[in-house]
Amino acid sequence: MKQKFVLFMMLLCSLASMRTFAADKAEYVPYKVNDQVYLFTQIWHGSDNNINFGIVIGDDGVLLINSMMAYHADALVAEVEKITDKPIKFVINSDSDPYNHHSNRYFADRGATIFSQQNFKYVNGYSQVLFSDKLTLPMGMETMVAYHTPAHTLNHVLIHLPKSNVIFLSDAFKPHWVAPTGPNGLKGYLAAVDMALALADDKTLILSGNTSKTPANYFSNKAGLLKARKIHIDFTQRIGELHKKGLDAKAITEDKKFIEIVSQLENYEVFKGHNESQIITMIDSDFTKPYALTAEQKRGYVGRYSSQDNGVLEIVLENDKLYTRQVGKFHFELTPLSKTKFDLKANRRSDHLVFEFDASGAVVAVSVKMEKKSWYRHVLPTGKRVKESRGQTR
Repeated sequence: MKQKFVLFMMLLCSLASMRTFAADKAEYVPYKVNDQVYLFTQIWHGSDNNINFGIVIGDDGVLLINSMMAYHADALVAEVEKITDKPIKFVINSDSDPYNHHSNRYFADRGATIFSQQNFKYVNGYSQVLFSDKLTLPMGMETMVAYHTPAHTLNHVLIHLPKSNVIFLSDAFKPHWVAPTGPNGLKGYLAAVDMALALADDKTLILSGNTSKTPANYFSNKAGLLKARKIHIDFTQRIGELHKKGLDAKAITEDKKFIEIVSQLENYEVFKGHNESQIITMIDSDFTKPYALTAEQKRGYVGRYSSQDNGVLEIVLENDKLYTRQVGKFHFELTPLSKTKFDLKANRRSDHLVFEFDASGAVVAVSVKMEKKSWYRHVLPTGKRVKESRGQTR
């Protein structure tokens, strides 16, 4: 019964969101790179961002880089048909932010093959072909190369069109504001940005996902990415310095030096109200010291945890890090704050897991604790789950 209620609430939230954005007629600004590659900026009326995507025209079909929102899918197809009569044969997703994949099933139903990074399977989205570290797809005279990066989300990819000299950095980069870095923090951000810089020259077009409302700034370049990189480093380091002095997120937003750093960006006046939540996330990802656990202790948490009312979650250990995940639902890195309490890393709230132990010291159960306003309650219901024994029927 509880799961049915959660699904009902998810549907209501989804419909409300769709009504908000679908009210606007789709509007696109195309940019021709060459006869094979076109870039598009979708104008989001009533929003402080626009959105970039692109196409590559091959010998017998089109590759769509990010499928955008489903309620605008017909308009997107009509826009592509102004350029070519070839069908959209492939779709690749930069990551699991909704506008990157919302129309996946629409295009799959019309014969397209959908590519995503393998961690995409843990979100509420549709894909067909999952890849791990790298995907290469020949498209006529161009070749699309996608690389998994640790920036923004656990399923983010950088997309490179080497012959056309175009890089889709998507949500790992914003030319007009500070990009959310995700659980890997500054280190993950720099890994993606430095990969892009290594692939770029002074003439490379570099595309973000969310982008400026100013037409001249829809796309960026190597110089713009270098500027954003420096600002992001300064931004993160200043947060760390002030956090170490005991300042909270609100106090950090009022720091003169911090304001000097972020006010260099185009959308400072528009987005400065978001500083506090972004600072909380950066403290969580970059400056929260995890409780020390041995490798053997970490392995003790690994397993499946289930209950009839609250569903299943899995705890896995990968590259010495613990994660909780469920196919089609969620995927979080965990930060141990104590032997029993684990934070959902970089989610801006105090959502966490609490583990229970038996008399012998073995982990036997986990309880999910969420703030009342947490969006993640929809995919990770609160409540207790018991650890399944090895060999237990699934």
